[in-house]
Amino acid sequence: MEILRRPLIWHGHKNENYLVDINGQIYSLKNKVYLKLNNSQKSQQCVRLYINGYKETLMIHQVVSETFPDLMYHTPLCRFIQSGGQLTQKAQEGINLSVSVDHKDRNPHNNLINNLRFSTRTEQNLNSNPNRTGTCVSKGVSEHQQRENKIGLALLCVFAKKQLPIVGCSGRVTKYRRVYSKDDYQKTEREFAILYDESLRLGIQDHFSDHPILAHQIINEVAYFNSDIESSLLKSLH
Repeated sequence: MEILRRPLIWHGHKNENYLVDINGQIYSLKNKVYLKLNNSQKSQQCVRLYINGYKETLMIHQVVSETFPDLMYHTPLCRFIQSGGQLTQKAQEGINLSVSVDHKDRNPHNNLINNLRFSTRTEQNLNSNPNRTGTCVSKGVSEHQQRENKIGLALLCVFAKKQLPIVGCSGRVTKYRRVYSKDDYQKTEREFAILYDESLRLGIQDHFSDHPILAHQIINEVAYFNSDIESSLLKSLH
C-alpha cells in the first residue's frame, strides 16, 4: 500500500521541492532521498531546510499538521470552539484556549499522523507525563525529604491554574505522609495516585459543570491518568 505524500507546507506556503508523508518523513525530489531528521533542544524531531532562500528549522509535527490539516484529529475543546460553542464564565476561568499540535502518546519522536492532534494548551497539560521526583512515577505525587532519613510523599492536584481539593480530605488541597520503608513508600504512592485520579476527574467535572458532555469527552479522550500509566506498564511486561 502506497504511503500518502503531499508537497511540504510550512507557514501556509507550499514548497514543491519536498514531499511529506503521513509517517512524518520528508523526501527531497532534487536528491531523491529521505532527509535525516534531527532533535531540537526540546527533544522534538526537526529538519533544517532552505525556505525562500533562508535556512530554517522545521519542526516535523508542525510540518505534518500543516501539510495534512484535513487528516488531523481535534480534541474536545477544539471541536467545541470550532462548532461555535461558548464556554460559560465559570468554564473559562484558568483555561488556555491557544491551539497547537499535541502528541497523543506524549512521545515527541512519534510524528505519525494518527498520533498528532490539534489541542488547546489546557488539554495538553492534562495529557502530560508525570514530573518525577525521587523514585515517584505517579502524576501529582512528589517526594519530599524533610530531614536526614526522613522522607515523605506529598499529593497535589492542579487543573486550570487551580489547586483541587483532595478526595476524602475535607477540602484540603494537599496531602502529606511520612514513609518509613520501601514497601510503605510504594503503598503510599499507589494510594496517592488513585486519589489524584479521583480528584482530577471530579475537578474537571466541577469546572465544566455547565458543559457535562464536554467534561466527559475531556476525561475520556484527553486526560492522562495514573491508571493509564499503570496499564501501559502492565502491557510492556507482557
